[in-house]
Amino acid sequence: MAKVQDSIDILHYPECVRQRHGMYINNPSHMFDEIVENAIDQHTVGNCDVIGVAILGNQCIVQDNGAGIPVTMSKDPDHKGETQVEVAMTVLHAGGKFSQNEGKKGKTGGLNGKQVVA
Repeated sequence: MAKVQDSIDILHYPECVRQRHGMYINNPSHMFDEIVENAIDQHTVGNCDVIGVAILGNQCIVQDNGAGIPVTMSKDPDHKGETQVEVAMTVLHAGGKFSQNEGKKGKTGGLNGKQVVA
């Protein structure tokens, strides 16, 4: 029988990054995986039917016909002058799959590997 953990630990920034750095992008191939998982999520929820992946030398290209990441300007006052895609790719804990009111969600769960219920 598995031992049941008797408490829940909470790691706050920056300790959460130091101790669980694998949950965050730590190399270029990790970023590539995250982008491919986003395309798979788009397919899973019915937003795309074409995914293309190419590796050309030191370049990786991922194309899909899904909803994509918004390229409009961020509405967050802390990120004035930055696009939403820039915020999504560079700001810790930024993303579009947090709201429970968004409807369908993908299955890959992104960097932490948890399944997201559709």
